[in-house]
Order: sequence, then C-alpha cells, then structure tokens
Amino acid sequence: MDESELKAMIYDCIFNALEDYQGVLSEKLYDSDENTHCTISQAQKKLQCSKGHVHKLMREGNLSYAKSGRKTLIEKASIERYLNDNTPNGSV
Repeated sequence: MDESELKAMIYDCIFNALEDYQGVLSEKLYDSDENTHCTISQAQKKLQCSKGHVHKLMREGNLSYAKSGRKTLIEKASIERYLNDNTPNGSV
C-alpha cells in the first residue's frame, strides 16, 4: 500500500466517523414527537434502507424535505405516506 492509498483510507475512516457522530448529535437534537421533520439517518432507520436510497427517494419526489443550512430535514409525514403506499398494510 502506497502513501496516497493510506491517506485515502485514513480520510475515509475519519469522514465516516464524523458522519456517524453528526448523525448521533442530530438524533439528539431532532428526535422528538413534537418535531415534524427528521434527519436522513433517522429516515434511513425508519425506512430500513441505505442513506443512498433515502437520497434517491428524495430526488424522485417520494420524500418531502427542507434544507436548514447544511442540514437536510425530511418530513415525517412523507415517510409515513411512503410506507403506507409501498408496504403491505403500511408496515415495515
């Protein structure tokens, strides 16, 4: 393994760790029944899919979302609608 491959691997590890940490912080900030929106990580857990699939659903218009600075917040109601329309009896 050469130096550039090692740097790339370290960068990926750090980036993934920071992304996971941000997700944990976001869940603490936004995880409340009073809120009408959730983070991409929370949507991923609710939909039981990858983050990439959540982004695909957003691009296709299946999930309504809003940007708050750099943070993307997905409407919880749109997740429920998607689940009701795309799973038997609306269950996952």
